[in-house]
Amino acid sequence: MDEAQAALREAEGLVTDAAPLRKQAALASTQGECCMKLGNAEQAIAAFRRQGELYHRAGAEFGEYLALGNVGSAQLQSGDLDAAIESLRKAVEGLRRINAPYGQNFRVSMLSIALALRGDANDVLPLAREAFDQLRVLGATSGPLLAAALYLARRDDLRRACLLAGYALSAPRQVKKKAIPIFLQVHERVRDRALMEHPAHYVRWAALQAIFSLDRERGAALLKTAAADPHEHVRTAAIRSLEKLNAAVLAALFKAAGYASIETLGSRPSAYHRARLYAAIAAS
Repeated sequence: MDEAQAALREAEGLVTDAAPLRKQAALASTQGECCMKLGNAEQAIAAFRRQGELYHRAGAEFGEYLALGNVGSAQLQSGDLDAAIESLRKAVEGLRRINAPYGQNFRVSMLSIALALRGDANDVLPLAREAFDQLRVLGATSGPLLAAALYLARRDDLRRACLLAGYALSAPRQVKKKAIPIFLQVHERVRDRALMEHPAHYVRWAALQAIFSLDRERGAALLKTAAADPHEHVRTAAIRSLEKLNAAVLAALFKAAGYASIETLGSRPSAYHRARLYAAIAAS
């Protein structure tokens, strides 16, 4: 990220107010994306609004709607659902009206997520299905899948919600990480047991990883269950993870007792050393 920020600072020095408006708008977009990655949603919103204003001055309606969609995404990240839905809906409607050559897919996806999180719209499923169809070739389907899963979970259709959430979690890590907040809401409804009974073994393992990232204690308990999974790959991965987890726990206990490692004690620790270890365990 440091290199990206350095490149952005260099670009800011090159693209001045005398530069063409479209170039200034492109810079504002990059600034907004950088702020989003750094978690500065308010600064991102300001940058994307500036992007839209520059496109408006340049007479580029297409760019204006893209920028408005960016504003909505940043508002969603900041937790302002009402504002995000308003911005994203206007962006999607505008892009459809002008028959935009690209840009609708991710904005439709974000709109379906925002509506699912708010929980009061009936067009979540059509929007999620539209976004899924458009994003499938890019492999970026976690968002619409989880939007549909949350919509179904809120209506107690837990079987379909579980299936969709499971497949969403089997997406690439960089996509899945962005989807974790909405997965958390789905998880509160379908719970981990349903996900761990998913018919696809790779989905069961992905679900376990996501649950572990949200709740290490519950994830550790599920690892023990996964060690007896019917699929060899899940069993092997669970056993290896348990071994690493147990080794980390032991290392922490030895450190708490004042020892560098288990080798420090030798094969037969004295009663004194055993007492120190028991005290560390009792205090953990």
